[in-house]
Amino acid sequence: MELSRNFWLNAPRGGIFTINNWGNMHRRSFVVVVACEARNGDTGNPDRFQGDAWPVVVGCIAPNEGFLQFTLWWYGNFPRLNIFTDAFLFA
Repeated sequence: MELSRNFWLNAPRGGIFTINNWGNMHRRSFVVVVACEARNGDTGNPDRFQGDAWPVVVGCIAPNEGFLQFTLWWYGNFPRLNIFTDAFLFA
């Protein structure tokens, strides 16, 4: 299993997010992505929390050759949020 932890500063609701340069990622890979609001960008010690814009929904998870794309969406009148994502590549 491989992990890619990312901090998305001012992430737009409904935006497409891309994790590039993931050599073991292929179009037939099995991937799980989790997301949560974040207070800071320290990927070594992420400060996640459940704020007013919940749930944060990860959708359209699309593994490709060397990169991963997905969308993020949430409820509430928050067009942009700071978000942490953890993407797990299993195969």
